[in-house]
Amino acid sequence: MKKHRAHHRYELKSGARISGKIANSIHIQLLTIGIGGCSFWVDEQESLKIKDGEKISCKIFSSDNEEFVFNSEVLYSYPFPHEGALGKCVGVKFTGNQSSHVQSFLEACEILESTSATRKSSDSIQ
Repeated sequence: MKKHRAHHRYELKSGARISGKIANSIHIQLLTIGIGGCSFWVDEQESLKIKDGEKISCKIFSSDNEEFVFNSEVLYSYPFPHEGALGKCVGVKFTGNQSSHVQSFLEACEILESTSATRKSSDSIQ
């Protein structure tokens, strides 16, 4: 079976919002992020501008409005309603060696929590 992710993903805590832009014009809502990539929501009209395999620049802002830019490639997109609006979930992988840059972003955003923390607590129940 093919392994989909090499790194943990971090989800936004409830009520948290991280927004950004791609191609300097398309507004996005960050859903998850990890060392290797991220997923974001984009509304239905804007999603028509995003193609699988396309190389894009993701500009994401931390909670204190610090700007982080990640060079990326679109891996997938699929229909995904979010907060009552139609749109798509888009998954991208970061290109090049950006792990320290992503780590800096994660540290700047205290609003993120690790999905691995949930995994550890469920492991202890067994």
